[in-house]
Amino acid sequence: MRKRSASVVPSPGVQISPSTEEKPITHVLPNEIFDSVKDLPPLQRQSALDNYRGLHVDWTLALFRAEKHWGNKSLIQLSLSYNYGGGLPVLVFCKVKADSNKELFVTKQGASIRVLAEIESVDSGTTITLTKPSITILPPKQPANRTVRNATQKTRGKRKR
Repeated sequence: MRKRSASVVPSPGVQISPSTEEKPITHVLPNEIFDSVKDLPPLQRQSALDNYRGLHVDWTLALFRAEKHWGNKSLIQLSLSYNYGGGLPVLVFCKVKADSNKELFVTKQGASIRVLAEIESVDSGTTITLTKPSITILPPKQPANRTVRNATQKTRGKRKR
């Protein structure tokens, strides 16, 4: 088994298939792909973006849209977004098998989805298409259980002076 670098920490409880684990993960976020070419002349951007094809990524994205694929009803076309606070979100597209991803039928828009996949294409706008995706729908973030102590409650006993 190939050793992962220290900066990649799989989410707790997530099983990574052996075929995915064999491929090195590229540590680049969706917005960083577009940031890397923004200062290039417009006619040089697409050829620079083409260098990202074939890289393997491990991203956590938000579900934007899911629908049956128009050409193959056994597939679900996912539209995912990566919001980074820097303007327009990056849209990420991929297709997954409907029968092995039944939980998508009850997943709400905005849900976090972890995607391990290969970059198929990057266009000069803000969209990325992935191929060979393996997805995991992450549980919603729950607020931490904490006890808030009322300001009027005081510790019983003597105070030290």
